[in-house]
Amino acid sequence: MIDMTPTGKTYKMSSNFKKILLTLRNSPGLNSIIPILTNFLFQQHEGVVMNGILKKTNLARIILANAFNLHFNLEFHLHILIKVLLSFITSNKLSINYTNNDVPGELYLREISAKALATLIVRHEEKYFNLKYNIATTLMGIFEKEPSNYHTLYGILKVFFYLDPNIIKDYLLKRLAKKLDISQLFADMYRISEVGSRELYKEKPVGHGQPPNAPKVAYSIQSTLAQHVYSALLELCTKVMSNLPLYSSKSMYESVNLYNFVTDIFGEASLVASSNLTQSGPFGEIVEEQNKESIQRFGHLSICL
Repeated sequence: MIDMTPTGKTYKMSSNFKKILLTLRNSPGLNSIIPILTNFLFQQHEGVVMNGILKKTNLARIILANAFNLHFNLEFHLHILIKVLLSFITSNKLSINYTNNDVPGELYLREISAKALATLIVRHEEKYFNLKYNIATTLMGIFEKEPSNYHTLYGILKVFFYLDPNIIKDYLLKRLAKKLDISQLFADMYRISEVGSRELYKEKPVGHGQPPNAPKVAYSIQSTLAQHVYSALLELCTKVMSNLPLYSSKSMYESVNLYNFVTDIFGEASLVASSNLTQSGPFGEIVEEQNKESIQRFGHLSICL
Protein backbone atom coordinates (compact mmCIF):
# COMPACT_ATOMS: atom_id res chain seq x y z
CA MET A 1 0.00 0.00 0.00
CA ILE A 2 1.27 3.44 -0.90
CA ASP A 3 2.17 5.63 2.06
CA MET A 4 -0.09 8.68 2.00
CA THR A 5 1.83 10.85 4.44
CA PRO A 6 4.00 12.75 1.89
CA THR A 7 1.00 14.12 0.02
CA GLY A 8 0.18 16.92 2.45
CA LYS A 9 -3.49 16.15 1.89
CA THR A 10 -6.02 14.08 3.78
CA TYR A 11 -6.73 10.79 2.06
CA LYS A 12 -8.02 9.23 5.25
CA MET A 13 -11.70 8.38 5.34
CA SER A 14 -14.14 9.96 7.75
CA SER A 15 -15.90 7.67 10.22
CA ASN A 16 -19.21 8.19 8.40
CA PHE A 17 -17.71 7.26 5.04
CA LYS A 18 -16.14 4.15 6.58
CA LYS A 19 -19.59 3.13 7.84
CA ILE A 20 -21.08 3.65 4.37
CA LEU A 21 -18.37 1.48 2.77
CA LEU A 22 -18.83 -1.21 5.41
CA THR A 23 -22.57 -1.26 4.75
CA LEU A 24 -22.07 -1.45 1.00
CA ARG A 25 -19.59 -4.28 1.44
CA ASN A 26 -21.71 -6.47 3.74
CA SER A 27 -25.40 -5.56 3.57
CA PRO A 28 -27.64 -8.07 1.73
CA GLY A 29 -30.63 -5.74 1.32
CA LEU A 30 -29.38 -2.86 -0.82
CA ASN A 31 -29.80 -4.24 -4.33
CA SER A 32 -32.46 -1.65 -5.11
CA ILE A 33 -29.96 1.22 -4.85
CA ILE A 34 -27.39 -0.28 -7.25
CA PRO A 35 -28.84 1.37 -10.41
CA ILE A 36 -28.95 4.77 -8.68
CA LEU A 37 -25.47 4.35 -7.22
CA THR A 38 -24.03 3.21 -10.54
CA ASN A 39 -25.52 6.21 -12.33
CA PHE A 40 -24.02 8.49 -9.68
CA LEU A 41 -20.58 6.90 -10.11
CA PHE A 42 -20.73 7.28 -13.87
CA GLN A 43 -21.76 10.94 -13.73
CA GLN A 44 -19.09 11.82 -11.18
CA HIS A 45 -16.12 10.03 -12.73
CA GLU A 46 -15.86 12.04 -15.95
CA GLY A 47 -13.82 15.15 -16.35
CA VAL A 48 -10.76 16.58 -14.62
CA VAL A 49 -11.83 18.56 -11.54
CA MET A 50 -10.30 20.31 -8.55
CA ASN A 51 -8.99 17.81 -5.97
CA GLY A 52 -9.86 15.14 -8.51
CA ILE A 53 -7.59 12.48 -7.06
CA LEU A 54 -9.29 12.50 -3.67
CA LYS A 55 -12.78 12.52 -5.21
CA LYS A 56 -11.97 9.73 -7.64
CA THR A 57 -10.33 7.71 -4.87
CA ASN A 58 -13.58 7.77 -2.91
CA LEU A 59 -15.51 6.66 -6.01
CA ALA A 60 -13.08 3.76 -6.49
CA ARG A 61 -13.53 2.79 -2.83
CA ILE A 62 -17.29 2.62 -3.36
CA ILE A 63 -16.90 0.37 -6.41
CA LEU A 64 -14.49 -1.89 -4.53
CA ALA A 65 -16.99 -2.23 -1.67
CA ASN A 66 -19.72 -3.13 -4.18
CA ALA A 67 -17.48 -5.68 -5.87
CA PHE A 68 -16.85 -7.47 -2.58
CA ASN A 69 -20.58 -7.70 -1.73
CA LEU A 70 -21.73 -11.01 -3.20
CA HIS A 71 -25.35 -10.09 -2.45
CA PHE A 72 -25.23 -7.35 -5.10
CA ASN A 73 -26.22 -8.23 -8.64
CA LEU A 74 -23.77 -6.14 -10.65
CA GLU A 75 -24.11 -8.01 -13.94
CA PHE A 76 -26.26 -5.40 -15.68
CA HIS A 77 -24.03 -2.55 -14.48
CA LEU A 78 -20.69 -4.24 -15.13
CA HIS A 79 -19.90 -2.32 -18.33
CA ILE A 80 -20.37 1.02 -16.54
CA LEU A 81 -18.28 0.07 -13.51
CA ILE A 82 -15.48 -1.23 -15.76
CA LYS A 83 -15.49 1.97 -17.81
CA VAL A 84 -15.19 4.10 -14.68
CA LEU A 85 -12.31 2.02 -13.30
CA LEU A 86 -10.45 1.93 -16.62
CA SER A 87 -10.65 5.73 -16.65
CA PHE A 88 -9.05 5.93 -13.21
CA ILE A 89 -6.36 3.39 -14.10
CA THR A 90 -5.28 4.78 -17.47
CA SER A 91 -6.08 8.52 -17.49
CA ASN A 92 -3.08 10.79 -18.00
CA LYS A 93 -4.53 13.61 -15.91
CA LEU A 94 -6.71 13.05 -12.86
CA SER A 95 -6.96 16.48 -11.24
CA ILE A 96 -6.82 20.15 -12.28
CA ASN A 97 -4.67 21.23 -9.35
CA TYR A 98 -2.24 18.30 -9.67
CA THR A 99 1.09 18.97 -7.97
CA ASN A 100 4.26 17.00 -7.39
CA ASN A 101 3.06 16.06 -3.92
CA ASP A 102 0.02 14.32 -5.41
CA VAL A 103 2.12 11.49 -6.87
CA PRO A 104 1.54 9.06 -3.95
CA GLY A 105 -2.18 9.84 -4.01
CA GLU A 106 -2.33 9.19 -7.75
CA LEU A 107 -0.58 5.84 -7.34
CA TYR A 108 -2.94 4.88 -4.52
CA LEU A 109 -5.97 5.73 -6.71
CA ARG A 110 -4.64 3.62 -9.57
CA GLU A 111 -3.87 0.74 -7.20
CA ILE A 112 -7.27 0.65 -5.51
CA SER A 113 -8.99 0.99 -8.91
CA ALA A 114 -6.92 -1.92 -10.23
CA LYS A 115 -7.93 -4.04 -7.26
CA ALA A 116 -11.60 -3.21 -7.81
CA LEU A 117 -11.37 -4.03 -11.53
CA ALA A 118 -9.60 -7.34 -10.89
CA THR A 119 -12.21 -8.23 -8.25
CA LEU A 120 -15.01 -7.63 -10.75
CA ILE A 121 -13.19 -9.73 -13.36
CA VAL A 122 -12.64 -12.68 -11.01
CA ARG A 123 -16.21 -12.49 -9.75
CA HIS A 124 -17.75 -12.62 -13.24
CA GLU A 125 -15.20 -14.54 -15.33
CA GLU A 126 -16.99 -17.86 -14.91
CA LYS A 127 -19.99 -16.51 -16.85
CA TYR A 128 -18.10 -14.08 -19.08
CA PHE A 129 -15.02 -16.18 -19.80
CA ASN A 130 -13.65 -13.67 -22.34
CA LEU A 131 -13.93 -10.73 -19.96
CA LYS A 132 -10.43 -11.05 -18.50
CA TYR A 133 -8.73 -11.31 -21.89
CA ASN A 134 -10.81 -8.52 -23.42
CA ILE A 135 -9.79 -6.16 -20.64
CA ALA A 136 -6.18 -7.37 -20.82
CA THR A 137 -6.18 -6.64 -24.57
CA THR A 138 -7.57 -3.16 -23.94
CA LEU A 139 -4.97 -2.40 -21.29
CA MET A 140 -2.05 -3.62 -23.39
CA GLY A 141 -3.33 -1.63 -26.36
CA ILE A 142 -3.22 1.52 -24.21
CA PHE A 143 0.28 0.64 -23.01
CA GLU A 144 1.61 0.00 -26.52
CA LYS A 145 0.50 3.46 -27.65
CA GLU A 146 2.61 5.12 -24.93
CA PRO A 147 5.04 2.55 -23.50
CA SER A 148 6.99 5.21 -21.60
CA ASN A 149 3.95 6.69 -19.82
CA TYR A 150 4.70 5.54 -16.28
CA HIS A 151 1.46 6.99 -14.89
CA THR A 152 -0.64 4.64 -17.00
CA LEU A 153 1.81 1.74 -16.90
CA TYR A 154 1.72 1.62 -13.10
CA GLY A 155 -2.07 1.24 -13.11
CA ILE A 156 -1.94 -1.46 -15.79
CA LEU A 157 0.69 -3.46 -13.90
CA LYS A 158 -1.39 -3.33 -10.75
CA VAL A 159 -4.43 -4.78 -12.54
CA PHE A 160 -2.40 -7.79 -13.70
CA PHE A 161 -0.91 -8.23 -10.22
CA TYR A 162 -4.36 -9.07 -8.86
CA LEU A 163 -4.99 -11.63 -11.62
CA ASP A 164 -3.58 -15.15 -11.97
CA PRO A 165 0.13 -15.79 -12.72
CA ASN A 166 -0.55 -17.42 -16.09
CA ILE A 167 -2.02 -14.28 -17.64
CA ILE A 168 0.88 -12.27 -16.17
CA LYS A 169 3.43 -14.54 -17.87
CA ASP A 170 1.60 -15.29 -21.12
CA TYR A 171 -0.10 -11.98 -21.76
CA LEU A 172 1.70 -9.20 -19.89
CA LEU A 173 5.38 -10.05 -19.60
CA LYS A 174 5.70 -11.15 -23.24
CA ARG A 175 4.40 -7.80 -24.45
CA LEU A 176 6.43 -5.83 -21.94
CA ALA A 177 9.56 -7.66 -23.10
CA LYS A 178 8.92 -6.44 -26.66
CA LYS A 179 7.67 -2.90 -26.01
CA LEU A 180 9.11 -1.62 -22.72
CA ASP A 181 12.56 -0.08 -22.94
CA ILE A 182 13.93 -1.61 -19.75
CA SER A 183 17.27 0.20 -20.02
CA GLN A 184 15.43 3.53 -20.21
CA LEU A 185 13.35 2.56 -17.17
CA PHE A 186 16.53 1.86 -15.20
CA ALA A 187 17.99 5.17 -16.33
CA ASP A 188 14.85 7.05 -15.31
CA MET A 189 14.93 5.41 -11.88
CA TYR A 190 18.14 7.24 -11.06
CA ARG A 191 17.33 10.51 -12.78
CA ILE A 192 18.10 13.46 -10.52
CA SER A 193 16.38 16.84 -10.74
CA GLU A 194 18.16 20.10 -10.23
CA VAL A 195 17.23 21.69 -6.93
CA GLY A 196 14.38 24.12 -7.51
CA SER A 197 13.18 22.32 -10.61
CA ARG A 198 9.47 22.25 -11.30
CA GLU A 199 9.75 18.48 -11.38
CA LEU A 200 11.06 18.40 -7.82
CA TYR A 201 9.13 15.79 -5.89
CA LYS A 202 10.88 15.49 -2.54
CA GLU A 203 14.31 15.25 -1.02
CA LYS A 204 15.85 11.99 0.08
CA PRO A 205 19.01 11.40 2.12
CA VAL A 206 22.02 10.10 0.24
CA GLY A 207 22.68 7.29 2.67
CA HIS A 208 21.48 5.66 5.83
CA GLY A 209 22.83 7.13 9.06
CA GLN A 210 24.02 10.36 7.46
CA PRO A 211 24.14 13.44 9.72
CA PRO A 212 21.25 15.95 9.42
CA ASN A 213 23.34 18.34 7.33
CA ALA A 214 24.36 15.64 4.82
CA PRO A 215 23.94 16.51 1.12
CA LYS A 216 20.62 15.48 -0.37
CA VAL A 217 19.42 14.47 -3.80
CA ALA A 218 16.12 15.41 -5.39
CA TYR A 219 14.26 12.92 -7.54
CA SER A 220 12.11 14.04 -10.46
CA ILE A 221 8.51 12.95 -10.84
CA GLN A 222 9.63 10.75 -13.75
CA SER A 223 12.20 9.09 -11.50
CA THR A 224 9.71 8.53 -8.67
CA LEU A 225 7.18 6.99 -11.05
CA ALA A 226 9.87 4.82 -12.66
CA GLN A 227 10.84 3.51 -9.23
CA HIS A 228 7.23 2.55 -8.49
CA VAL A 229 6.86 0.94 -11.92
CA TYR A 230 9.98 -1.10 -11.26
CA SER A 231 8.63 -2.12 -7.86
CA ALA A 232 5.42 -3.31 -9.54
CA LEU A 233 7.43 -5.23 -12.16
CA LEU A 234 9.43 -6.94 -9.46
CA GLU A 235 6.21 -7.91 -7.69
CA LEU A 236 4.80 -9.39 -10.88
CA CYS A 237 7.92 -11.40 -11.76
CA THR A 238 8.16 -12.67 -8.19
CA LYS A 239 4.50 -13.73 -8.26
CA VAL A 240 5.02 -15.63 -11.51
CA MET A 241 8.11 -17.42 -10.23
CA SER A 242 6.46 -18.19 -6.89
CA ASN A 243 3.44 -19.85 -8.48
CA LEU A 244 4.79 -21.56 -11.61
CA PRO A 245 7.22 -24.49 -11.65
CA LEU A 246 10.85 -23.86 -12.53
CA TYR A 247 11.89 -26.02 -15.45
CA SER A 248 15.43 -27.02 -16.33
CA SER A 249 15.46 -24.94 -19.51
CA LYS A 250 14.37 -21.59 -20.87
CA SER A 251 11.25 -23.18 -22.39
CA MET A 252 9.20 -21.77 -19.52
CA TYR A 253 9.75 -18.31 -20.95
CA GLU A 254 9.19 -19.40 -24.57
CA SER A 255 11.42 -16.69 -25.94
CA VAL A 256 14.87 -15.26 -25.39
CA ASN A 257 13.42 -11.75 -25.13
CA LEU A 258 11.16 -12.72 -22.23
CA TYR A 259 13.97 -14.59 -20.50
CA ASN A 260 16.29 -11.60 -20.81
CA PHE A 261 13.54 -9.25 -19.61
CA VAL A 262 12.89 -11.28 -16.44
CA THR A 263 16.59 -11.71 -15.68
CA ASP A 264 17.16 -7.96 -16.18
CA ILE A 265 14.43 -7.23 -13.61
CA PHE A 266 15.97 -9.51 -11.01
CA GLY A 267 19.49 -8.47 -11.90
CA GLU A 268 18.58 -4.87 -11.17
CA ALA A 269 17.07 -6.00 -7.85
CA SER A 270 20.53 -7.21 -6.82
CA LEU A 271 22.01 -3.80 -7.64
CA VAL A 272 19.22 -1.99 -5.82
CA ALA A 273 19.82 -4.14 -2.74
CA SER A 274 23.39 -2.87 -2.49
CA SER A 275 22.56 0.74 -3.32
CA ASN A 276 22.28 3.64 -0.90
CA LEU A 277 19.01 4.45 -2.65
CA THR A 278 17.34 1.57 -0.81
CA GLN A 279 17.23 3.51 2.43
CA SER A 280 14.08 5.48 1.63
CA GLY A 281 11.20 5.71 -0.78
CA PRO A 282 9.89 2.89 -2.97
CA PHE A 283 13.31 1.24 -3.21
CA GLY A 284 13.21 0.69 0.55
CA GLU A 285 9.86 -1.05 0.17
CA ILE A 286 11.31 -3.28 -2.57
CA VAL A 287 14.22 -4.41 -0.41
CA GLU A 288 12.14 -5.02 2.68
CA GLU A 289 9.19 -6.79 1.10
CA GLN A 290 10.37 -8.39 -2.14
CA ASN A 291 14.11 -8.52 -2.67
CA LYS A 292 14.98 -11.41 -0.36
CA GLU A 293 12.49 -13.80 -1.92
CA SER A 294 12.93 -12.59 -5.50
CA ILE A 295 16.74 -12.70 -5.47
CA GLN A 296 16.68 -16.13 -3.84
CA ARG A 297 14.34 -17.49 -6.51
CA PHE A 298 16.40 -15.78 -9.23
CA GLY A 299 19.44 -17.64 -7.88
CA HIS A 300 17.54 -20.94 -8.16
CA LEU A 301 16.49 -20.05 -11.70
CA SER A 302 20.07 -19.22 -12.69
CA ILE A 303 21.22 -22.64 -11.46
CA CYS A 304 18.45 -24.39 -13.42
CA LEU A 305 19.25 -22.48 -16.60
